[in-house]
Amino acid sequence: MPPRPRPPMDCRNEKHGPDGLRAGLTIGGALVIMGLGFLLSRLGMLWGLEAWMVWPGILAWMGLLKIFIGRSVQHAVEGLILIGAGIAVEAHYLGYIHLEWSVIWPVLLIIAGLLVFMGVLRSAVRRSRKQRSSPGDGITVTSASRVDGDVVLGSREERIDSREFEGGEIRCVMGGFNLDLRDAGIKDGEATIKVKAVMGGIELSVPDDWNIVIKGSPMLGAYENKTRQRRDAAEPDAPRLVIEGSVVMGGVEIRN
Repeated sequence: MPPRPRPPMDCRNEKHGPDGLRAGLTIGGALVIMGLGFLLSRLGMLWGLEAWMVWPGILAWMGLLKIFIGRSVQHAVEGLILIGAGIAVEAHYLGYIHLEWSVIWPVLLIIAGLLVFMGVLRSAVRRSRKQRSSPGDGITVTSASRVDGDVVLGSREERIDSREFEGGEIRCVMGGFNLDLRDAGIKDGEATIKVKAVMGGIELSVPDDWNIVIKGSPMLGAYENKTRQRRDAAEPDAPRLVIEGSVVMGGVEIRN
């Protein structure tokens, strides 16, 4: 019998999508950069710098990954910001410039404002595309009863349709997380989502019969409840979603 033809190899893997690839390359690059720093320090080739002072190279490496792996203008802008930050800090260590906190914090505010502004525009464009596309395009749909999401320098969209949703945690650093709960139901009448947004944005879409309770004090950021609730959402036995946590130079938006 002739040999059975081999199926073509599929190099794609759910574990190594864009986010997984970026994370692996970031960790690998960071190890290489720090290893080179300690090696060059031992060889006396770091121009008098300590070995640990090569860490700004990790920022530059992360910026390059954002530019080449990212799929939007925002990714490119974030990449350029990271590269610029790495170059500035390394130039400070080398003595070419002198960085002071009185100069750094206004720059951080400007960068945070630009990122929030771009995140709002990106969210508006995403919603516009959703209206023109079929449901579920580019969104992870799951029936899990809890959400557990981490986004660092990236973006993620997820829809949960479980009728026994219990809450969970969302952590977002310089990125965006979009969670759609409009087809979900709350178990035992109340669920809590703990959020942590640092220079990033979290958007939650909820049913119009849920009662939204926000607990938390943002720092240079905001919680925005833009939901339009039905009258029965104010009833004592209405499903209750509690949003609590910290927002630093970012935003959490709830809408339906």
